Amino acid sequence: MADGTRAPSTRARQKRAQHETNKRLIVETTAWITAVAAALTVGLEAGIAASATAPDVPRVTPIEYQYSR
Repeated sequence: MADGTRAPSTRARQKRAQHETNKRLIVETTAWITAVAAALTVGLEAGIAASATAPDVPRVTPIEYQYSR
């Protein structure tokens, strides 16, 4: 090369390509984790909302049940 720089070695190109692959994998994995967390959060909130609107059922302890018969 006329300006004194060299072309990158094969090993350097391989490392750079692997680095880009790793970055892409990290981004995709993070996106999946975020999507799953969002779905679980929505499901949990829906479950809480559904249980909050359920009619109140009086709880009877085993001793109370025993004496009510």
